[in-house]
Amino acid sequence: MEVHETAFVTCAFRAMHEELSQDPYARLWIDEPIRELSQQYLQDVTPEESVAHSLRNRFFLDTLKHLVKHNQVEFLINFGCGFSMYPFLLPDTLKHIEIDLPNVIDYKQQRIDYWQKKNTLPQRDIHHIGCNFGSDDFSVLLEKIRSIKGTASSFILLEGVLFFLNGEQTDDLFNLFREIQAPNDTLGSVSFRQEDTGNLAFQRLLQFIKSVSGDPHAPVHYQTVEDTFYKQLPSYRLSDHQDFYSMADTSGYQPRHKPDMIINEQFYVLTRTS
Repeated sequence: MEVHETAFVTCAFRAMHEELSQDPYARLWIDEPIRELSQQYLQDVTPEESVAHSLRNRFFLDTLKHLVKHNQVEFLINFGCGFSMYPFLLPDTLKHIEIDLPNVIDYKQQRIDYWQKKNTLPQRDIHHIGCNFGSDDFSVLLEKIRSIKGTASSFILLEGVLFFLNGEQTDDLFNLFREIQAPNDTLGSVSFRQEDTGNLAFQRLLQFIKSVSGDPHAPVHYQTVEDTFYKQLPSYRLSDHQDFYSMADTSGYQPRHKPDMIINEQFYVLTRTS
């Protein structure tokens, strides 16, 4: 499954559970082919994935709302923004820098402009930057971000990205985050631990990725990140750690499947210390 396809599918998942995701705009991205692909995903992998993505959106949305309410963040910098709709779910005082592959950014900006002209979406202060995290020069990206953000406080969000990167690329990315942020800024990240990859649902996910890639025999390269990575990350302190189960409990959702059919993604929030 291509990266941009996952962006469409996660929108479909959020739209299936608006009461959990709190995202009434996700449905804008859905057409019949995406609806069919998302249903195929749920059938072939696990039906709980639509809830899992909705809970992930809710966790970071609630976290950001709290920070905005207490005047602790001025910019949301969304690395790998896909077709997430945070700018329109949060107060208009928050400014945004959205970063993703150039083709994703071009398409998203085009659609956002169209919906805003139709008054389907409210106006927001959004800056878009196209970047390939696996190959582009981060010094150029850093200068672009600094020219927009200045010294303003920030929340960096990294959803659905680390799965596709390797260890060296991940280290480079977090080194970039240290260059961007100042003490008391916050960072949100999503990843899988090795222990999250052994159940049936995760193995079915890998098989599904192979089946839609066009080469069912090709290996699926993915990354896991252990809790110790976040706990030992220089200049940051781990301030919150949730997962599917804890968010389901908080939201009052009762899982309908056994643990073997739940892909348990981990959600982390870190605070910059120095």
